[in-house]
Amino acid sequence: MTAAASPDPANTTGAATGRVCGTCSLCCKLLPIRELEKPENTWCVHCRPAAGGCTIYADRPHSCREFACHWLISKNLGDEWAPAKARMFVHYNHDPLGNVGLYVIVDPSRPDAWRREPYWSQLKVWALNNLRGRKMRTYINVGPRTFLMLPHDAVETTGKFHMVVPVGPDRFEARCYDTREEAMRAQGR
Repeated sequence: MTAAASPDPANTTGAATGRVCGTCSLCCKLLPIRELEKPENTWCVHCRPAAGGCTIYADRPHSCREFACHWLISKNLGDEWAPAKARMFVHYNHDPLGNVGLYVIVDPSRPDAWRREPYWSQLKVWALNNLRGRKMRTYINVGPRTFLMLPHDAVETTGKFHMVVPVGPDRFEARCYDTREEAMRAQGR
């Protein structure tokens, strides 16, 4: 992906990118699978990483069937974003206030992966473009920690509800609240 482009949330149809999971099973480790009662950041008992992948692929749960990381389906993401290489993957999801957000899920065994180049610079550009154009937020999840990516830095928002407020041309700040109600009241002002 070029630094100026960001993944396209509308491109979820599995457009022909020519990419395949190959030996990557990172989603089988990082994502929770409700149907299997699998918590996040643990390997699925049905996964054989780098040795065949999912052993129940034909009968895998609905959430697994529906998931595709954006590196697989978005031509905008460069090869540096291959999850097995990057040790993280990109997808869209809803934040705790119901807004669609761009999520980067980082392997906790490589917690600094997102802060390295070329990722750090690209994440700052995505944050700016997403806040400017779509009013969408960009999140980084590293194990139990959540960071809100802003165009100039990242703010930890673990356990907090937040709003993003413009404070100048292409400048934004995060305002954090302890409860959803506090954040909703502040958003209504």
